[in-house]
Amino acid sequence: MGFLTNLGGAALLLYVLGRIFKKQIFQFKERNFALFINRFMGLYNATAKVHKERLFSELSSIKSHDPKLQKEGKLRILEVGCGSGANLEHMPKGSHLVMLDPNESFKPLLEKNLAAHPSLKMERFVLGKVEQMLDVANDSVDAVVCTLVLCSVDNVARALAEVRRVLVPGGKFIFLEHVAAERGSVLRALQCFLSVSRLWPSIFCGCVLNKELDEHVANAGFSSWNTKRVDIFNRKMFLFHFIRSQQVGVANK
Repeated sequence: MGFLTNLGGAALLLYVLGRIFKKQIFQFKERNFALFINRFMGLYNATAKVHKERLFSELSSIKSHDPKLQKEGKLRILEVGCGSGANLEHMPKGSHLVMLDPNESFKPLLEKNLAAHPSLKMERFVLGKVEQMLDVANDSVDAVVCTLVLCSVDNVARALAEVRRVLVPGGKFIFLEHVAAERGSVLRALQCFLSVSRLWPSIFCGCVLNKELDEHVANAGFSSWNTKRVDIFNRKMFLFHFIRSQQVGVANK
């Protein structure tokens, strides 16, 4: 009886401390997640290099709707879930960037990484989620870039509606996202267990492993789209076992 009482008291104490220091715990988690992702994306970029190069080459076929940028041969690009800037090396030279992320801890890492790409100009950093981009105007960007982001979005349909809203007519949405593995596979079953149990999302800031994108993209109102599955895997990090099934795509407004 005494053991149960002590256990209950300890649990109550942890709950109270969690409530008192909720903000500090959240900030600590955000900072450490940003540092982890900054390191992880170096390995991910090396592994996904071919797929990213092919994907970003899609941006070469569009011209800016901003007369000044069009004259200079430059684009205005919005990257949602920009993180620490893992895609900077793939951005067309001279691009004007609007960088959006819900985690403010990424901003100093992003600014540091931008210094290695002097041709790129960050117009502004927007703190917010892709599902509710209130600070990004309608028809204001030539392209939207999204990589490894939709896994942690609560409402994918709403996020894609926002992407379509901010794109100029004829603008492109390019994405590379990890998705649910093939139906009936052991990996898919494991993804479902880790996601439904909330074990994975609780560790990786809301990331869900068993999402599917085809239907969402098809119903988002784009004039055309093209997607395909790719396998991205690197034995150097165990994490790749769970996110190796990925989907790359391009959608046009």
